[in-house]
Amino acid sequence: IPAELHLEATSLNNIGFVYLGMKDYKKAKYYFHEGLIQDNLYERDVKLYAMLLDNLAYAKLRMGESDGLPEQFYKALKIRDSLGLTSGVILNKIHLSEYFAFKKDSVKALKFSKEAVELSRSTESPTSLLESLKQITSVDPKNASVYSKEYIEINEKLKKSERKMGE
Repeated sequence: IPAELHLEATSLNNIGFVYLGMKDYKKAKYYFHEGLIQDNLYERDVKLYAMLLDNLAYAKLRMGESDGLPEQFYKALKIRDSLGLTSGVILNKIHLSEYFAFKKDSVKALKFSKEAVELSRSTESPTSLLESLKQITSVDPKNASVYSKEYIEINEKLKKSERKMGE
């Protein structure tokens, strides 16, 4: 039975993620919530639990809801950080930056986006770095042109390497 529960929670997360991509935040929120309430998910797969929690919080943010926020983001971040899940930590920090930008707390929004950029650079993950740069550009208008330039350079490099792989 544990494997089936795990599979169901994973599937619910994946379905929610598809709705997130389609900007149907209400349906995304529903599926993430359903995934989170699977029996003993926290004990069985804390990594999946953290992912679902962050996704649920993000869907709420996109709907303009703040019920349970930013606590859910912080809880997911704490779990991911304790497990050394760097890409999850980066994503959480980007989401926290978006949350604080939404709440008009520019100091915290900038703090989390800077942390996401620095962590992305140290892990040499171009995809995470692109996401982080996109976020910091929106919360740091003074330096937006510098970040935009870096974003464009990294994006070009990625496209070139993708074309090479395709040939």
